[in-house]
Amino acid sequence: MTQADKTNPDGRNSDGRTSDQTEIGRVRFSNLWYVVAEAEGYCRVMTAQQLASHGDSQDEQEEMPTLECWGPFSSETEAIAKRTSLIQSGSCKIKTGG
Repeated sequence: MTQADKTNPDGRNSDGRTSDQTEIGRVRFSNLWYVVAEAEGYCRVMTAQQLASHGDSQDEQEEMPTLECWGPFSSETEAIAKRTSLIQSGSCKIKTGG
């Protein structure tokens, strides 16, 4: 249990939200989608959770490259449609086999 999950006597978390509000925030956060342009110019569709942890996978000694990001989108389908339009406009590269 994190500090934010602990409730006060009035039923609110340390950040002032009820446990229901905290859970709703987590669900909404996990349902958001983004299109992220990586250093090589290729675009990936990622959930908000993946985007938030994207930097964690990088070596902490290595500087995180600047990423261009579009979103949030409420569905993966919307994010894929945006990625397609970015490829068509030349803003993103498309990966070919191999």
